[in-house]
Amino acid sequence: MRVFTILVLLSSLAVFLHGKETAAMSPEKEWRKAVTQLGSNNYKERIAAQKALIAASEKHTAALLKLAGESWQASEDPEVRFRLHEVMEQVVRAHIYDHPSGYLGITMIAGESLHERKTIGVIRAYEVKDDSPAAKAGLVPDDEIFEIEGKRFDKDVRTTALRHFLQTKRPGDEIELGILRDFKPKTIKVKLGLSPNFRKQVEKDNFHQFFTKWWATNVGK
Repeated sequence: MRVFTILVLLSSLAVFLHGKETAAMSPEKEWRKAVTQLGSNNYKERIAAQKALIAASEKHTAALLKLAGESWQASEDPEVRFRLHEVMEQVVRAHIYDHPSGYLGITMIAGESLHERKTIGVIRAYEVKDDSPAAKAGLVPDDEIFEIEGKRFDKDVRTTALRHFLQTKRPGDEIELGILRDFKPKTIKVKLGLSPNFRKQVEKDNFHQFFTKWWATNVGK
């Protein structure tokens, strides 16, 4: 009886630890697991994995597309490649072609700056496009963005941090940026627009043409 009780307790502990491990699993690990399941012999598992990847794109469009493209290139399984292609096609249509991300209108570089006697990560506006949302909001070249919506960048910030944030926004959305100008903090609000290049491309291409160009640029042959 005592041995049975111990086995039950050990079994419960294993289930508990597995649950904690699953809960703590990073989104990327979950996506990679789903990519593996795309090659499952079980049809329902393949479909469920495909739906899970598409659902993940709601909050992580750029990161999900990046991982899907890399996984497509790395895989030699025709089934996995086919389903990843379908995932990327649906995500690009839903989140890029039909609902383009917000456009700020700056050329940017990442770096560091001094604020409140501390070195902080910033994204510097190397160039501000004429008549862009950034220019209309008062952003000028050499302004240093150190906050988005009140959240500061990490010290080792990359420009992708701002790009990924903008991909969660739509034209017409208003965002708040904390900037440093001559080392003095300032807050500005920017109403995002639609990229002129994107507008021209959508007017010119149907979705199939658009996706073909997107694929060539982001995934390859």
